[in-house]
Amino acid sequence: MPEHLDHKCAVTAITSLTGHRNDAASRTGVMLDALKSRGGAAWGISTHTRHEALGTLSSTQQKDLTNSDTFANWGAISAIGHNRYITSGNAHPDMSQPFEFEVDGVRYAFAFNGTITNFEQLKTELGGIRIDVDTEVIRRILINAICEHTRDNMEEVFRTLEQKLDGAFNIVMMDEKGAIYAYRDSLGFHPLVHAKANGNRIVIASEDYGIKQAFPDIADEAIKTLKPGQLIIVRDGQVDIQQIIELPHHAHCFFEWIYFANYLSKLEDVDVEKIRIRLGEILAKNDPEISGDTEIVRIEPVPHSSMAAGEGYAKQKKLPVSEDIERRTEERSFTHIPEERLATAEQKLQIREDADIEGKEIILIDDSMVRGTTMNALVKKLRAQNPAAIHLRLTCPPVVALCFYGIDISVLDELIARKYLNEDGNLAEEGLRLLAEELDVDSVKFLPTIDMLKVFEEFGISREDLCTACISGKYPTPAGQQLYEIALQEEAS
Repeated sequence: MPEHLDHKCAVTAITSLTGHRNDAASRTGVMLDALKSRGGAAWGISTHTRHEALGTLSSTQQKDLTNSDTFANWGAISAIGHNRYITSGNAHPDMSQPFEFEVDGVRYAFAFNGTITNFEQLKTELGGIRIDVDTEVIRRILINAICEHTRDNMEEVFRTLEQKLDGAFNIVMMDEKGAIYAYRDSLGFHPLVHAKANGNRIVIASEDYGIKQAFPDIADEAIKTLKPGQLIIVRDGQVDIQQIIELPHHAHCFFEWIYFANYLSKLEDVDVEKIRIRLGEILAKNDPEISGDTEIVRIEPVPHSSMAAGEGYAKQKKLPVSEDIERRTEERSFTHIPEERLATAEQKLQIREDADIEGKEIILIDDSMVRGTTMNALVKKLRAQNPAAIHLRLTCPPVVALCFYGIDISVLDELIARKYLNEDGNLAEEGLRLLAEELDVDSVKFLPTIDMLKVFEEFGISREDLCTACISGKYPTPAGQQLYEIALQEEAS
C-alpha cells in the first residue's frame, strides 16, 4: 500500500449551543480514551482557543485523558479530537491530527477517519503537497472550497469533497468562532454518530460507546446515526443536518462489527454484541465434529473482541465459556506498525495460572485472522499447557485481499490465508490443513461468507450495503479496484 495511506481512527467533537461550558476539551478527552482501541499511536485535541497534538503513544501515556485536571484552564466551548491508527508510514508528529489551516482570517481545525484512495491523482492535480499524507490533500481541498464558497456555504464545501475524493472519509471540523461541522462520506464505510447531551450540547463520535462514557446519563435513544452523505452544522446556536448526497447503496465495513468496534456500541443502529453472538451460534452449527462433552471440551474465546462470539458458540454447543485466556493490555497488535506487532502480540494475551487446559480439547474462538501474528503467539502459549488438541474457529471468512478504506490490510504476501488458496481462489480442505499446520493447531475453520452475510441480513443490513472487499477482492469504488489490480500485478511479477 502507498505510504500515504495511514489513517484509521476515531474522530470526536463537542460543542455548547447555549451559554458557556468549559468542559468541551475534557469531555472530548474522555471520548478519545474510550475509543483508544480504534487507534493508539497518537491523539490530538483542538478547541476554538488552542491546539494540542501529542505525537507518539509514549506521550499519550503521560496524559490522563479522563482527568479534567489535564484540561484545566482550557476554557473551551467547542473541541474536536482524534485518535490515530497508523496503517503505514510512521509516527512523525506532523502527521498527528487535528490539522489546522486558515481561510480569510478564520482559523479552522479538522480530523478525519478513513483513507483517500485516489491520493496520487489528487496530489498531482493540487501540486505543492507539504506532507505526503492523505490528510494534507483533504486540507488543500477544504481551503480551496472554502475560498470559493465561503464559510456561509459549507454544504457546497463538503459537496466538493464528495466530488473529488475516492475512499472513506468521516470528517469533523471546527472554526475559531466555535462552529462544528461533521460529515460522513456517501458510502458510509465507517460509523459516525451524534447526540444532544445535557440539554444544550451537541456531541459527535465514531462510536456511541465514546458518547456514553463522556455523558453516562445519556439515553440510548438520544444517540443518532449520521447517515451516509449527511453533514451536521452546529453554528450560532442552531443545529442543521443536510443530506449532501444520497446513494442507493452503501459500503459499511463489515469488519467494524466483526472486530474493530467496541462490543457495547451500535453501528447503523445494530448492536455489535448481538451480531457477534449470532455469528458464534452459526459457527457452532457449522461445526458438528465438536461435541458437547463438558469433561474434555473447553470453549476459549480470545478476549476481548471474540468474547461475544464465544458466548454464542458455547450456547449452541450447550457448554460453558472458559476464560483461561486473559488480556494484559488493551493495545491491539493490528493497529501497530510492523516492527511493533510481534512484541505487542506476545504481551497482550496470557494464560491464567489456574487454567484447566492440560489434556483438554481446546476450541479457540476468534473473530478474524489477517497475518496470524497474535494467533501464533497465543497457540505457542496454549501448547505449553499440554492440551489434547487445539481447534481454531473464526467468525470472519478468510481475509485474502487488501483494504484501501482505513483498515490495515495492506500487503498481499502478509495475508496468512491467501497463500493456501487453490487455483479457483478458494481455501479448500488441503489449504485448511496446511494453514492449521503452520499455526500448530489440529484444525481450523472459517465461517463461510454466505453464512456471515445471512447473519447481517437477519439484523436488517443488506449484503448490498456492506463492503466485503478484503474477503472478496471486489471494491466499491473505482480507485480501490484499481489499486487492487496494481497489487495483483505486483504479486504476479
